[in-house]
Amino acid sequence: MNVFDMANTEIPTKQPRPSLANRGGLNEIPTENPVGGFGHRRGDGYSYFGGIDGMRYRQPEDDAIPNIREGETELRRVAKTRVFDMTDDTDVEDYQRVMTDCANGQSAFGESDKAYDQDSGSWKIWVRWYELLWEKKGRR
Repeated sequence: MNVFDMANTEIPTKQPRPSLANRGGLNEIPTENPVGGFGHRRGDGYSYFGGIDGMRYRQPEDDAIPNIREGETELRRVAKTRVFDMTDDTDVEDYQRVMTDCANGQSAFGESDKAYDQDSGSWKIWVRWYELLWEKKGRR
């Protein structure tokens, strides 16, 4: 089994794993830092805000708008993985966004693998990266 087969394999967990098709949860691609309002919701149970020092801040969706004080947050690395199809314009844009975030320090690159899919005539790129997010201390 290669990494491309593994990306579509269900992994038993306590909570259902989002599929690649709906692009939620682990496979969610970061968007621009939201400004104001109630934050950006990705469908993974968290709201995302503009952040601290250029990195996003996240908290559970049910929490009130954050009132963050110095020393109350810690930086977390959230593992993400996805297979990008290089013939799909949306996947190319998402891949570029992930790589740009890695280059700019908002995410950390983990590893990648690429393969040519003879059936579709396209390159597929599997990427693991770590999104850097601020959260309130003590949350796991």
